[in-house]
Amino acid sequence: MGGFARGALIAYGAVILSFLGAVHWGLALRPPVQEAWATPARLVLGVVPSLIGWAAMMLFEAPSLLLLAAGILATAGVEQWAASRRLVPGFYMRLRWVLSLGAAACLLLPFLV
Repeated sequence: MGGFARGALIAYGAVILSFLGAVHWGLALRPPVQEAWATPARLVLGVVPSLIGWAAMMLFEAPSLLLLAAGILATAGVEQWAASRRLVPGFYMRLRWVLSLGAAACLLLPFLV
């Protein structure tokens, strides 16, 4: 895979991580009263993926791709924990895992070719 393509793939991973964080900002902005206790954690989860993506963009290609794939999968893992406490809808997690595994696979593809 050429340099431009790898750079585009790194940018893709960073954008995806930022989007994943934005989901939790949305959940934190208008939580049901019984979920207000989760607002601080949601705000942290809203920021950390973007910071991981930003940091990854400053690394060399291989560590960057690994960090982005790990960040996407780790975010899904944290969201799975949240789903077990009914803080994230079940339908979202099914979709989330399919898309996360696909995105991580795309980020790891350069290691196979």
